[in-house]
Amino acid sequence: MKQKKETYYSTEDYSQFSLFKDDKNRGIKQSIVNSFIELIEQKKFFFPSNPIVVNKTGYILDGQHRFLAAKTMNIPIYYIITDEIDILDVAMINSNVHRWTILDYVNYHTALGRREMGKIKNLLIEWGVSIGVAQVILAINSKEYTDAIKNGSFVLSKQKEERAQKLYSLLKDYSKYFDYWQHRGFIMAVRKVMDVNGFDHKIMLQKMSLHPRSLVRCALTEDYFNMLIELYNYRNQKKIKALYNSENK
Repeated sequence: MKQKKETYYSTEDYSQFSLFKDDKNRGIKQSIVNSFIELIEQKKFFFPSNPIVVNKTGYILDGQHRFLAAKTMNIPIYYIITDEIDILDVAMINSNVHRWTILDYVNYHTALGRREMGKIKNLLIEWGVSIGVAQVILAINSKEYTDAIKNGSFVLSKQKEERAQKLYSLLKDYSKYFDYWQHRGFIMAVRKVMDVNGFDHKIMLQKMSLHPRSLVRCALTEDYFNMLIELYNYRNQKKIKALYNSENK
């Protein structure tokens, strides 16, 4: 099959290009723009062989940092016009500078109006945590869920969201006594402890307030779990019995 030949264009009219709004494209990182400027000044980067990719309306599909570097330096920008790919295609194939993160995908799908992704974005704002921490709290940090987020098929069930909100509420209370409350292992341990029969969150808070030094940073989820159970049962007439089970998510 004959390969279609791309037509390269160049211009100094930057106004004919637009960045996607509302985070459809990745957020601008000034450090990357500065890196391109330095490479251009050192003649280690050449735009003619690295054009940006835009659609027919001028929206930049790939090359937003290169575009801003050229604009800052007031030099011609080289570009290709295509309607055969979109932002998500670029995310899959782009290896320039850095790859898309999970947050990039969440922002992209949210901007496209996908309600389930909007839920994640809203929780990030509400909780004030990173996407990685949110994934652990929501119990969606497995490859299956990560792939679903990337391709836009992710669905956050009401049950999972309610359970995550309950877990986050406990974690925020614990954050008053433990600086490492956002550690993956600690979050997973708290999730397991809150499911133990007879567990009373008020008692745990009381124990933490009385013995904050009992909370130490651990390497494993199991160590965090055992630490919390031991603290809870210390001088407690209503002890709870629990064995760590790695299969119990």
